[in-house]
Amino acid sequence: MEASNVRHLGANGWEDGSGDTWNSFMLFKDPDGNGWVVQQAPAPLADR
Repeated sequence: MEASNVRHLGANGWEDGSGDTWNSFMLFKDPDGNGWVVQQAPAPLADR
């Protein structure tokens, strides 16, 4: 199973690299062919 690089939604669509808060994603397909998107959440306030 392969996963994409971390990407974000920019002005022209998907762009490589991390984006702003709540705007970093990775995409992959599971063995059944279902597409998944994982979104990076910001660190809890206590950890910042």
